[in-house]
Amino acid sequence: MSFKAGTRMGWLTQFQTRRAARKMVRQLPLVMTRNWGSSKYYTPQQVRRALQETGLHGKFDFIALAAFLTPDDYDTCLPQGAHPEYDVARNLFEKELPGGFTGTYWASAISNDAAASRYGGAWHF
Repeated sequence: MSFKAGTRMGWLTQFQTRRAARKMVRQLPLVMTRNWGSSKYYTPQQVRRALQETGLHGKFDFIALAAFLTPDDYDTCLPQGAHPEYDVARNLFEKELPGGFTGTYWASAISNDAAASRYGGAWHF
């Protein structure tokens, strides 16, 4: 699959790309945090290992690589012209994220007091 500036994907490729991105959104953040902890970026080796572990590796690896790598790492680990630009590929992943997670893949931690207040106040034992 070759991506050139200004080209459009056919409906079948769009469907396959969205399906791959949806599967990655559901599985990869959990595998990444379980194996290497929460981080804004990971190494190409870590992302590729997570793809192998989940069985999601294949022609859509560029989506996961864009989601979890820096722009420089993304450009250096893929052949020139064989993938969409970083922002385009990252957007494919982010469009499949549940609401409220755009721009980050991890839920923000809240304090115990804030969590308790959501359930009717402080707990006393």
